[in-house]
Amino acid sequence: MDQDLSFEKIQNRLTRTQEQILVYSRDFARIYRKEKEQRAHAEEMHQKLLAVVNSMSEGMVATDKNMIIQEVNSSFVNMFKTRQQECLGTSLRQFVPAEKLTRYLMLKNQIQHPSMDFEFSPVDKKETVYWVFVSDLSATDTIEGGFVFLFRDVTDSKGFERLKSQFIKFASQEICVPLNGLLGLTEQFYENVRTKLSKEELSYFNFLKKSGRSLQSLIEDMIQISPLHSGEKLNKTLVKLDNLMVDVLRKLEDEIHNQEIQIQFEVQDSGSIFIDQDLLGRALFNMQKILSTYTLVDGTITIEMFQSGKGLYLRFTCPDIVPNDRKELQKMVNSQFSLRERMEDFGIGLALAKEIIEWNGGKFKIETEKELVIELAFPSWSESLRISA
Repeated sequence: MDQDLSFEKIQNRLTRTQEQILVYSRDFARIYRKEKEQRAHAEEMHQKLLAVVNSMSEGMVATDKNMIIQEVNSSFVNMFKTRQQECLGTSLRQFVPAEKLTRYLMLKNQIQHPSMDFEFSPVDKKETVYWVFVSDLSATDTIEGGFVFLFRDVTDSKGFERLKSQFIKFASQEICVPLNGLLGLTEQFYENVRTKLSKEELSYFNFLKKSGRSLQSLIEDMIQISPLHSGEKLNKTLVKLDNLMVDVLRKLEDEIHNQEIQIQFEVQDSGSIFIDQDLLGRALFNMQKILSTYTLVDGTITIEMFQSGKGLYLRFTCPDIVPNDRKELQKMVNSQFSLRERMEDFGIGLALAKEIIEWNGGKFKIETEKELVIELAFPSWSESLRISA
């Protein structure tokens, strides 16, 4: 009897086991079908993304941390006249100069930024210029991480920019020569006949001279700034910012005296910055001239120079500019006026001053709520040298 019960128990256990196996098989089949569907969907998305990447006009390269190429798109293959199989598993340094690639990656790590861009010309094709954007590739459970590079051939655009810059420079110089002669004759004629002119006629002459000088200043700005748009490098040197500001104020001394305003220059911290001295001096000159023009008679402008953290600051405080003029200056900085309107109100000088300051690695900030305050921030010489490395 005990043996029969034992046999029945065994049969029951076998039956339950078979039922459990059947349930597990059904669950496994369901999971397998779901996994298979997900893999098919992932493969479809991969093919779509691959088609998008291959349709990009920019060349794309994915590398590991050692610059070994893992993936490339067709644009990169066509750009460098190679084949995909020849690229995979090789070093990116075969296509980008190793020194430049190492230098910019070190710089990216130093400033702790996830991406950056640079330009280079291949050793065998000096006339070709490529723009490169590099970004970090985050590590996952299946990927160790690395970099993604985008390449764009900017040879034609660079050539066009150089051609445009040369035309602007040539045209400006051709205008400047006869304009200087015209202004000189106007000044001489004015000195000879000013005692014989009425007040109204004198005002016309003054307007003519002022307009001529403004046009002359604008042309000089164009001559000086146009090469920068063609990608030419700034002529950076180490400059003491307080000495540069003093030179600017000396050049403006006569005009400031005629306008009957006072300028106070307070140096709390002296320091040096790594900038293009001539270009930044021109920007500060234009900006100070505009602020002086909009300041009321007997008004004051306070310029403070101080250091904060790793930056060197210039703060221009102008309490004697009326609210409407403060708004106009704000609009001029944002370049919301047409070129003709900004020329008439000196606004193009302020807009260009902002651009020059930013070209030199500085930051331009303007506040107009209670009084006009313009703050310029430049990295100290050690920081600017590191960033410009």
